[in-house]
Amino acid sequence: MPREKFNVKQAIYFDVGDGRMIFGIPRDRTTYIGTTDTNYTGDKDDVRTSTDDAEYILNAVNATFPTVNLQLSDIESSWAGLRPLIHEEGKSASELSRKDEIFVSDTGLISIAGGKLTGYRKMAERIVDKVLKDYYPANRAHCKTNKIQLIGSDFKNYAEVRKYTEALRKQLAVLGLEGHTHYLVHNYGKQTDLILDRLKNNLEKEVDVALAKAECWFCLKFEMVLKPTDYFIRRTGMLYFNRPRMEKLLSPILQEFANHFQWNNNQLMEESKKLTDALTNSFNF
Repeated sequence: MPREKFNVKQAIYFDVGDGRMIFGIPRDRTTYIGTTDTNYTGDKDDVRTSTDDAEYILNAVNATFPTVNLQLSDIESSWAGLRPLIHEEGKSASELSRKDEIFVSDTGLISIAGGKLTGYRKMAERIVDKVLKDYYPANRAHCKTNKIQLIGSDFKNYAEVRKYTEALRKQLAVLGLEGHTHYLVHNYGKQTDLILDRLKNNLEKEVDVALAKAECWFCLKFEMVLKPTDYFIRRTGMLYFNRPRMEKLLSPILQEFANHFQWNNNQLMEESKKLTDALTNSFNF
């Protein structure tokens, strides 16, 4: 939800009142709050935030911070997912262990289950190490992806990050876009230079739209973004953290995709409907 409704300076955790803890985390213009632990038996391909879940979180915030007085109408966006917890008879979702476990079938298939999203890198490391140990023992190798830097992250230290961020802010300020500085650095690192070059060579009256188009070009060219939903949800996170900007950019970005992939009108309408449905599902309870 917008920060003016519930503004925190850093991540906070607080007691819901039923023995669980939930968090509030600031991100750009929003604060996102969660999570719930609800047993789910519906369609795994269509998981949405329910009214009960939304009210559970709002009631917890209002009980802890009585002057906030959040309402359902204050929620700007939401998302929901399923935790792959390992079932234990007689235990509720909140009581189940978050520990991941590795299973090896009679055929040798190695599987991992349980765990939490925050530990996915460590879970992957355990699986890779087990495969190497069991099937390539002479190698004595170990998972080493923790030593590989992501593209665009070649900063020696945080001082370099600050220096780069400040230099970028000054360049964007000339165009009135300095508010996007941290978002761009956090999402793309030094690859932001490519987006900025594209922007400068394709300026138009609405500079915010021009920036979004430059970012879209980068995502199409370098990041295998194939659909507008990829761009607005999985790459930029606009659906969750900047819905007003997404609504403003729907038409021009859809047209960028249509031009790039040479969609006909039916294809354009289909992709437009998917975006509209995603928007509606994120805040209709």
